Amino acid sequence: MSVYDERDPRSTLPTARRPAAVDTAAIAEPEVFDFSVLVPDEVTALGSKTWIVRAQNAVLAYTKARAGDRFDRAGHADEYAVILPHDSSSARVAAGEAAEIVDGKAVLIVPPGTSTVTAQSDTDIVRLFTPSPELAARARNAASYARPHPRVRLLEQWPEPVDGYRLRVYRGATALSPHDHEDFEQISLAVDGEFIHHLRTPMGKDKADWRDDQHVRVGSPSVIVIPPPVLHTSEACGPGRNQLLDIFSPPRTDFSDRGWVINAEEYPAMRATEPIPAR
Repeated sequence: MSVYDERDPRSTLPTARRPAAVDTAAIAEPEVFDFSVLVPDEVTALGSKTWIVRAQNAVLAYTKARAGDRFDRAGHADEYAVILPHDSSSARVAAGEAAEIVDGKAVLIVPPGTSTVTAQSDTDIVRLFTPSPELAARARNAASYARPHPRVRLLEQWPEPVDGYRLRVYRGATALSPHDHEDFEQISLAVDGEFIHHLRTPMGKDKADWRDDQHVRVGSPSVIVIPPPVLHTSEACGPGRNQLLDIFSPPRTDFSDRGWVINAEEYPAMRATEPIPAR
């Protein structure tokens, strides 16, 4: 069930229905991680602090990086994303023979292979990966995905970009809508301000599985992983700037079909493929 305001463009999206067999599967608990109060999972010699969490199809690493610190991936198997969430962000990203120094808010797609992200100043850096065994094991909630969640659609292999793998840089442009998703998780990453995440789990036939509504207040940086089909919306409640990034894996083909994906022409439409096994 979705209750987008009619002025919200998402209200025009078609609603996919999950297979009837999935209706009997248990609904996972939403997981909330407020990095503003949690001890980091990793700390470098220079003092950079990283928190790592995962969903079924993605691993998120949020780093409060110190100037000069670098974060290497050697022989990485597939693309990953780097998000620079703030106007004051500054990082150098190198992959193969390509390198970019990026200032301000941006999203970068890093090609497979060896790459390095270097903080040019004290700055926040977000990295998004597919869950390889090495990365998934580093997540603080790795145990939550010891078994695949049956309600979450598995990630399918996306076709290669039409112009080949390369470093890509996309610089950013400068009413509540409760909704749910049938078969994919939503990762909501707060990078500025404070939010209240409003969550409602559908009531099934077994009263023992009913849950009270949740209204979880978090600071930034923080992340929440929202499982299907939990009804959800997020309300900005902090003074000044409040910024929330929603992350989806598998990619939203409905967004691509509507022309809402800025680099859709670089990545051809999904072909029918077998799902990638859970790793």
